Amino acid sequence: MPRRGRVLLAIAAALVIGVLLRRRRFNVPDTVDKLVDADDPVPSTEAGSLVREFLRDMNASGDGADDVYGRTLARLRERAEPVVEAFANSYRAASRDAYNLRWALVYGAAKLEHPAALTFLREVARSPVPPEESDDHHFSTAKEESIIRTTAVEGLGRLAVGGEREAEEGLFEALSHPTFSVRVTAAQTLLEGDDSAATRNRILASLPANEAFVLEIRRVTVREVPQVDPREHLTPPARRSPSSAAPPPVGEGPGPPRSEFPAGRRPPTVPKD
Repeated sequence: MPRRGRVLLAIAAALVIGVLLRRRRFNVPDTVDKLVDADDPVPSTEAGSLVREFLRDMNASGDGADDVYGRTLARLRERAEPVVEAFANSYRAASRDAYNLRWALVYGAAKLEHPAALTFLREVARSPVPPEESDDHHFSTAKEESIIRTTAVEGLGRLAVGGEREAEEGLFEALSHPTFSVRVTAAQTLLEGDDSAATRNRILASLPANEAFVLEIRRVTVREVPQVDPREHLTPPARRSPSSAAPPPVGEGPGPPRSEFPAGRRPPTVPKD
C-alpha cells in the first residue's frame, strides 16, 4: 500500500477508535436501575455499595455532578483492593449482553489507577472478542466487546505510566491480540508513555508484519482534526462551465426573445381584429 494510503488509513482508524471510546463516557445510563437488570451482579457488600455509587455518579449531570463523581472516586480509591474485587466479580457475573454495565465496571477499575486492578484489567484485555452476533447494521456486538477491551488496555497504560512493569508487559501482550482496534490502542498507549526508538522497535517486532503503519496512528481530540471549509470546494465563478452560468435577462442574449411567463404557463390569448 502506498505511504499516502497508509497514512490516510491510520488517521481514519485513529478517529474511529477515538470516537468509539469517547462516546462511551456519555452513553452509559445515569442510574443504577437502568444500568443493571433484575439479575444484578453487583455484590451486596460494602465494596459493592461503593461500586453502585460509582455507577450512579459516573454520568450524573447537573450542578456539582463532577464534584460528586470526584468524591465517589476518591472513596473507591481508599478501599481499592476490595473495590477491584467487586468490580471483577460483578463483571464475571454480568450477562454477556450487558455491554454498558460490563464496560462501566472495567472503566471503574481502570479509573482507580491502583495496582490491585492490574490482574483484572489484563484478564479483560487479553480475552478474545466473540464473533459478531448482531444482524442489525446499526449495532455490532463485536464493536461493543472491542470497546470493553480497549478500555482495559487504556487502564493498563495508566498503571504502566505509574511504573507498574507488569502493566507494560500487558500492553505488549495486547499487541498480539486478534482484534485490530485492541492492537492499535495498545501501540498508541505504549508510545504515549515512551516514544523511544527501543519501544518502537519492540512494538514493530510484536505487531503483524503488515501493520507497521500502526506506529503512525495517534489519538487526537476533535479540536485537533483539521476542519473542512466547504467554501474551498466550490467552483469559482470564473471557472464555471457555460452551462452553469446564470441565464441572461429576459429578452437579451442570443436566440429568439424569451417569454416573460413562467414555464408551463401560456400567455393570455389576444383576440384577432
